[in-house]
Amino acid sequence: MLRVAANLSMPGFTPDGLAVFGVEADRLTIIGHHGQAAGSDHPFTYMPIDTDYPAAEVVRTGRAVYLSSPEQYRTRYPLTWPLAQRFGRRSWAFLPLTASGRTVGAWLAAFAYPVAFTPDERSVLTTVARMLGQALYRASTAETERELSESLQRSMMPKLGPGIPVCASPPAMSPPAAGSRSAATGTT
Repeated sequence: MLRVAANLSMPGFTPDGLAVFGVEADRLTIIGHHGQAAGSDHPFTYMPIDTDYPAAEVVRTGRAVYLSSPEQYRTRYPLTWPLAQRFGRRSWAFLPLTASGRTVGAWLAAFAYPVAFTPDERSVLTTVARMLGQALYRASTAETERELSESLQRSMMPKLGPGIPVCASPPAMSPPAAGSRSAATGTT
């Protein structure tokens, strides 16, 4: 999903860092990232939803946050700025991922160069976020349905008690005894 978003042609600007955050109860979870080193997601793995972090604000409010410079980020989110600073980006867009009228997560598009986030750029990012939100919702729904199906199948399987032998193979059919009548044909 993130590889597709990373390879989208966005005229005049291309994010070099992407992350998708999901929501589990009262926490943000990082579902995936692209453009950052492996293991760099550790501080973002399980973040309380009330954290002073742009993705958390997006999930709480359902409104996008655009930060065109490190100064804007540092001023608006001083507590979490040190986490973002180490990646060396210059601009950030945090957008809500919505499906069926609910905010199901947040998408981060980070840029190594300054971006003004013009109305056209915001429109492109919003369209991508809408597609990502639908994909995230479908993936979540499919996983939930799979778990429910497996649970139902397990609960419907017969439980063998301690006195019931388990038959390893079906019993063998014996040929009819000499002189016996067949019920189906009435012959001997």
